[in-house]
Amino acid sequence: MLNNEHIIKQQIGARIKKLREDRGMSQSDLGYEANIDQNTVSRIELGKNNWRLETMIAIANALETNFFELFKPGKGH
Repeated sequence: MLNNEHIIKQQIGARIKKLREDRGMSQSDLGYEANIDQNTVSRIELGKNNWRLETMIAIANALETNFFELFKPGKGH
């Protein structure tokens, strides 16, 4: 189960990274807009952070996207 959780976190992190890059934002930009530390953004994108719902809502708002877009699988998933 833990391995599956890690894979899911990595997939969500990769999705956030893609959305961020598609918008031409740096991790620092996203952190600033979401009011979170750049290191937190990095750890989320790498799938190494246990995030809170409020954090994900803030990220979605900063990316100007629907909250559920963060959880859509990418191609090949």
